[in-house]
Amino acid sequence: MTDRFDVAVELCRQSALTHGRTYSLAARLLPRPQREAVWCLYAWARMVDDVVDFPEGDVGKRVQEIHDLLKNHLQGYTLLPDASDHHLISAATADTIRTWGINETYFDDFIRSMLTDVPGTEGHIAWFSTWDELDAYMWGSAAVIGLQVLPLLPVRGDRAVAAQHAAELGRAFQVTNFIRDLREDIQRGRMYLPMETWEAFGVDEAELRRCLDHGESTPAVQAAIAHFVAVNRAMYREADPGTEMLSGPARHSIRAARVIYAAILDNIEAGRTDPFTSRSVVSNARRLRLVLPHALAAAITAPLPARGDGPHGRGGRAARRSGDPAETHPR
Repeated sequence: MTDRFDVAVELCRQSALTHGRTYSLAARLLPRPQREAVWCLYAWARMVDDVVDFPEGDVGKRVQEIHDLLKNHLQGYTLLPDASDHHLISAATADTIRTWGINETYFDDFIRSMLTDVPGTEGHIAWFSTWDELDAYMWGSAAVIGLQVLPLLPVRGDRAVAAQHAAELGRAFQVTNFIRDLREDIQRGRMYLPMETWEAFGVDEAELRRCLDHGESTPAVQAAIAHFVAVNRAMYREADPGTEMLSGPARHSIRAARVIYAAILDNIEAGRTDPFTSRSVVSNARRLRLVLPHALAAAITAPLPARGDGPHGRGGRAARRSGDPAETHPR
C-alpha cells in the first residue's frame, strides 16, 4: 500500500509541476509533509478542471464520477494494483483530507462550482453578469481552495480570522487568472469578469469578441482591464493580513505565490502583455529572482510543528512511515 501511495503522490507532484508552476514553486518552501499535501490537493482540483476545460462525452457525468471516487476513497475504498491515475490521485487526496482534518464539504462546493461551467447542467453560467454571481461561483472554485490549504499551515491568533483571509486570497488568485486568461476563456465560450463592469466602460460582448478576432484590445477594453486589475490588487490587500498570521516557512511560501501573481498583473498593467495578444507569463528567471528572498527566509525559519491530531485522529501516510525526520510530520 505504501508503494502505491508513493506512486500516487509522485503523480500529484508531476501534475503540480506541469500545470501549477506558481503553486509548485511556492510549495517547495514548505516542509515535505505540507508540500506533498499541497501537491495532492492541487492535482485533484486540476483533474476536475481538465475534464471541464477539455470536454469529451458527458462532462457533467464525468465530473460527478470523480467526486464519487473521492468520496469512496474517504470511506476506505481499496486502492488496487492496477489503479488508474484518477484512482491514485483520489486516494492520495482522501489520505490528505483525513490526515489534516480538512472539511470534506469544501470538495462538494468545488464540484458544484465546476458544474456551473458545464453547458446543460443546472445553474450553468457562460457569461457572468454581476459580481454577486461571480462571488457565488468563486466560493466553490477559489475560496474553498484557500480553506483546504489552511489546515496544513500554522496560524498565530484567531484561526477563523485567518480563514477569512485565506478565502479572500483564493478569490484574488482566481481573479488574476480570469484577467490573464481572457482570450482562452472567450474561445471556450466563457466570460467570468462580470459584464456589469465591462458595460460601465462601454464594452459589450460583441466588442470583446472583436478583440478576440483581431488579437488586440480596444482603448475601452484596456480601460476596463485596468479597472479589473485595480479591483484585483484591492483583493490582495484584503487578504494580506492573513499571511502575516502564519508562522515558519508557511508565511514565506504564501508570500512567494503572492509576489509571482503580482508580477502577472504587473505585466498587464505596464502594457507588456495584452490579454488578447498573449498570455501574461512570468519567466522562470524572474520567478527565481522573486522567490529567492522568500526561499532564504523559509530556510532559516524554525520547522513547522507536527500536526495530525485533528478531528479524524492522527493517521494517513505519516503514521505508516518512519525513518526520514521530515516524515515524522503527517501528510
